[in-house]
Amino acid sequence: MFEFTVEGVEQGDVDSALKSVTELGGEAVTDKRTVPTPAPTSPATVPTGEPPATGGGEGAPAPPAPTPTPTIPPTVVAAALATPSLSSLVTALTLDGQKDVLDALGGDGPFTVFAPTNDGFEALKSLTNDDGLSLYDFVTSADNAAVLTQILQYHVIPSEAKAADLIAALDGEEADLPATLQGEAIKGSMDGDKVKLDGSSTVTATDVMTSNGVVHLIDGVLVPPSLREAVKGFILRTPVPTTPTPTAAPTPSPTPAPTTPTPTQTPTLAPTQEPVTPEPSAAPVTPAPVPAPTPQPPASSTDVAVPNLVVLVALLAMAVLY
Repeated sequence: MFEFTVEGVEQGDVDSALKSVTELGGEAVTDKRTVPTPAPTSPATVPTGEPPATGGGEGAPAPPAPTPTPTIPPTVVAAALATPSLSSLVTALTLDGQKDVLDALGGDGPFTVFAPTNDGFEALKSLTNDDGLSLYDFVTSADNAAVLTQILQYHVIPSEAKAADLIAALDGEEADLPATLQGEAIKGSMDGDKVKLDGSSTVTATDVMTSNGVVHLIDGVLVPPSLREAVKGFILRTPVPTTPTPTAAPTPSPTPAPTTPTPTQTPTLAPTQEPVTPEPSAAPVTPAPVPAPTPQPPASSTDVAVPNLVVLVALLAMAVLY
């Protein structure tokens, strides 16, 4: 049920990881384990009374087998180095301020390490506060090295607990596991045949055995109860879907109605005046014949004298009056 194999990890990878452990973070990491000293081997003896063989005949004893070089199993740190899916955990362990945690994991142990996978650390990047800062950036900043130390220590129990031990301890109920290096205890529970930690992370692979303990892989990063208040503002924020402003479909310009061409006015010609027919010239008036004066008879002398006399009388009358 809880079988686990670290894919692609050969003995050569472990040896290489062991060599690189002392270079993590640019500082030497103390390996506190004791390497067993092999027992001395006694030279082969020849029974008394028989001369020692001097050649390669049938009675010659077999040469002693070479003494095998003792193999040091990897520590939990070396196992993490050799596991690609734990590279984010290795990065966290090598940040400034984490040397004490790294040195502790290089000790004799035994330890039980709940190792968050890369996906667990990636999940921290999706939790942000009101200022847009992610929880990953918060805990890995140099200013918060002490916070990261507590988080890393909270994943380590200073005793060995294999998968079967965890299941037996929980017995189908929620229970506190032994106290961690940080001092607080993780709550364990069962979800079907899976072990859950603090109700949020699931154990995805178990029983990766090392020289100083056992490693179980989990799918999330655990936060100690004493730090939960400080990080509660980091939440998964669902982007508010923005309703795109509908782009107004371009109103097609109305196809202009076919314009009936304005008929070109035929220039109105001033009516050509009818040729004036000259009034017919009046027929020359033939002047009426002037009647020839009727010859008057010559006045008599009596007719001339009467008017003169009348004028003379009038003059005399006037003279008398004045």
